[in-house]
Amino acid sequence: MERIVLFLVLGAFLTGSYFTMSVERNTLDADQALNDYHHKKLSREVAVAGLRTTVRKLAEASDSPWTTASSFSATSTPHSGGTYEVDVRVIGTGDTVDVYVLGTYDPDTTRIDARYERAFDTEGVPPAFRSVILTDDLLQISGNITVTTLDANLNANVHTNGTLSTNGNAFVVEGYGSYSDPNGNQTTQADNFQPSPDYNGSESNVVQIPPVQIPDATLEKTHADVTYAWNQPDYIQTTNNNNAPIAINVIQMGDTYCSNPASAPTGFVVAHCGDANGDGLNDLGRTKAFVLWAERSVQLKNVHITGNAVFYAHNQNTTGVPGVMGIEIDRVVRGELNSDNETMTMLRTPGNINVHGNDEIRASIWANGEVTFHGTPTMTGNILSPTANFEGNGNFALTYAAPSSIITDPGYQNITPVGPVLIGYAEWDEETL
Repeated sequence: MERIVLFLVLGAFLTGSYFTMSVERNTLDADQALNDYHHKKLSREVAVAGLRTTVRKLAEASDSPWTTASSFSATSTPHSGGTYEVDVRVIGTGDTVDVYVLGTYDPDTTRIDARYERAFDTEGVPPAFRSVILTDDLLQISGNITVTTLDANLNANVHTNGTLSTNGNAFVVEGYGSYSDPNGNQTTQADNFQPSPDYNGSESNVVQIPPVQIPDATLEKTHADVTYAWNQPDYIQTTNNNNAPIAINVIQMGDTYCSNPASAPTGFVVAHCGDANGDGLNDLGRTKAFVLWAERSVQLKNVHITGNAVFYAHNQNTTGVPGVMGIEIDRVVRGELNSDNETMTMLRTPGNINVHGNDEIRASIWANGEVTFHGTPTMTGNILSPTANFEGNGNFALTYAAPSSIITDPGYQNITPVGPVLIGYAEWDEETL
């Protein structure tokens, strides 16, 4: 009996020892696998950083062919505990380059091969309209302002060609904060910039980039894209004694404007114009923007707008709306969004745009002068103004929706940058090299 018990105890000991060794081995294997995964991930981040730095250099030098490939290459360059090497090779006359990047985070390595073309970037939204806010002036964000985006594939970026300043830690921007002035970074709240597609990895989301050219908002009334030029001595306005919303349906207008729009009860109701062709299929408001050009100022108050429309105010003095040099927005001004979640209403002026009230705005704003918000409205669209001193404060909520090309095209030649446009990409880790 004693021998049997001894064997049982010894067997239990050996079994327990084997189990313990197995657990330890499995733990070591799991730790090693986790460590390998971690290093592979870090080596990829280092390689991506090398590629991103190279693409930035290519962009800055894209005004002429990339014939000096060696100037874009890089030897062993430290980055976040690893290193990357870049070899750039010119294809043909210098309008195309191959970029080879090797990112190492010892002992793992990731390789990225990419081909870039020096070509016109004609796809998508024009560069000046790719930010929810774009200005040459001070861009200051503080308070409880929330900047979001309708399309999860598009970041709600804010950019100034001058200085980016933030105050406090209550704001949130679902995009990058960027500036062009070398001394233009006056924010310590980089963590509050939270782009959804994040290309910076562990690096800061507040970055310096080359200046973005801002187009002039001026539109001549003789331009072929102008649908109707309002030459009346009075400013255009939408007013209603009951403050009830006014419907402006540019799709119903037809190919010509009302013969005497000043006779409309509200002073401006284009829905009464009807369809000149009678077929209900005219292009205005659908594939072509209705462009109303006003000699004086424009005041929009409690307006619902259907179709693609541009409201342009040429006035740059106070002879129109008292105290207004451009466009005055009061209470609700709600345009439509198309199937791509793009705005279909553009408010455009070489003067100023003033926003009053705490209600909804759904439109793109393009001005040469200042854009001023009184109150804390909820806005869906974008703000483009080179001299605007934007000071977002309070509980202002801004949601980025890119403007439809239909409303940016009238009287405007899309100035697109030259390259680099990605035309080929592949990457490998060390196991497949």
